[in-house]
Amino acid sequence: MPTSSLAADRMYAGEGPTTIPPRAPLQPGEWRADRVFLTQWPVGYPALICATRWLTGLATVAAAGALSVVGCAVALVAWFAWVRRCLPRGVASKLLALVAAASTFSMDNLVNPASDTILLAATPLVLLLAMWALRVPAGIDIQSPPRTARSSALPLVLLGLFAGALVWVRYAAVFVPAAVGIYLVVEWCVLRRLRLRFVVGYAVGAVLPVLALFLLNRAFGPDVSAQQQFNLGKDVSWHLPSGVLSTAWMKFTQQTPYAYRPEAWWLYAWILPAAGLTVPLVLRSARQRLTGLLASPPMVLSAACVIVLLGMLVTASVLFQGKFNYVGLARYYQPVRPLYFVLFLGPLLLLPARWWRAALCVPLIMAGVWFVKQDAWHAHTRMLAAQGGAEITDYSRWARHFTPGARNLFAWLKTQAGPDLVVFSNFHEEIALETGIPACPVPRNISQLDAWLADIRAQRQQAALRVLFVLNPDNDYRDYYLESPESVVSHFRLRHITRTNKPLHDYIYVSAAGQG
Repeated sequence: MPTSSLAADRMYAGEGPTTIPPRAPLQPGEWRADRVFLTQWPVGYPALICATRWLTGLATVAAAGALSVVGCAVALVAWFAWVRRCLPRGVASKLLALVAAASTFSMDNLVNPASDTILLAATPLVLLLAMWALRVPAGIDIQSPPRTARSSALPLVLLGLFAGALVWVRYAAVFVPAAVGIYLVVEWCVLRRLRLRFVVGYAVGAVLPVLALFLLNRAFGPDVSAQQQFNLGKDVSWHLPSGVLSTAWMKFTQQTPYAYRPEAWWLYAWILPAAGLTVPLVLRSARQRLTGLLASPPMVLSAACVIVLLGMLVTASVLFQGKFNYVGLARYYQPVRPLYFVLFLGPLLLLPARWWRAALCVPLIMAGVWFVKQDAWHAHTRMLAAQGGAEITDYSRWARHFTPGARNLFAWLKTQAGPDLVVFSNFHEEIALETGIPACPVPRNISQLDAWLADIRAQRQQAALRVLFVLNPDNDYRDYYLESPESVVSHFRLRHITRTNKPLHDYIYVSAAGQG
């Protein structure tokens, strides 16, 4: 969020979507300039924040919060509509759609604005628009329309443009246009229910936004490979980590209601999927309807989304494992989490006996109550408790780091700002956002520090530099890829600055070795 907010601020000020180079796990982190064109994360989300700020007059934080509220509202409604589109009618179906929609996001999506919320809202919209573009009627027993249902490919071209544009918000969103494309290829090549020109029209529409973003990154971004620009690290190698397939399955099937119970792991990963796909097969009266349900276009498209996403994450882990543990990050599975309920609980709604469906309503109501009372209410309570003791910075953010004394720290750094000042920090983007100083991440070693300082002297045309290390005592969630502050202090032979008082004294260091 700080990197995107800084890019939005600079875009709003007419300086383009530029920001300080961010830092991620196993990223080389070479210093190239004080501010560079934003490529490690795509420019779409900062552009949305900037546009919201321009239209509403809100500050950046408020504009991002407004986007989150709207995104969460759209996600709830759109996912409810999509799940209802996939399932037969009835009270149990509506309850299942409510639970599936509620599983899309948590209170964290409201409290901490991020591009994830935009993708959560846009994914079901793409799926709904795909059914509209193909004129697929509602009902699980009705197959896709004949290929003469539309005489123009324009709706599918527009659908492709919208789906491909999601890559401007999240690079990982590429699975959405890919899944729809694979579904259309099946309709054309296997089922012979769609003309080739419709598939081609969609493909052209989906590729154009991705190609435009690639060219934009190449034109204005750092001179690095396309692989690095799309945040895939530097190296490509073939290595299948142990447990990567099981991890992908567990992360997709993991659900939050009562997840703290040891039996929940078996319930969500194996029992419910097995029951949903086998119980209707046992009953002859439900067997034929199960075939119609699983063959219906909404269910096929839902399955395509899940398969493509899991395949993308597994492939990325196999080829680019030096960058992230892609299959182990829960945020990647959020955009398809409601489809778990569609694929594995939806078939249970086909059971003929009413008392079966009535019995299914009980756990669905329990799950709905859990989301409202446990996930939402308890998270809201924790948020209020945290807010009571949090420092609000001049940027109107809650200070998570450099507390106590965050506001005083940022104010003191502003008084020190100048072209000769170089600041290194384990949370450098927060310093840049709050002070306007183009802070840098902590270098790997002294030789890299000297190289960075030489480049900074040349670009800023400064004969001498003032170097400060501003370290939060705890790396927090970055501890798994950053050296501990104690190690940084020891390695670079840092000492506390003497011109400040506590608590600022605890955060600010200068080099005892005289670098700079």
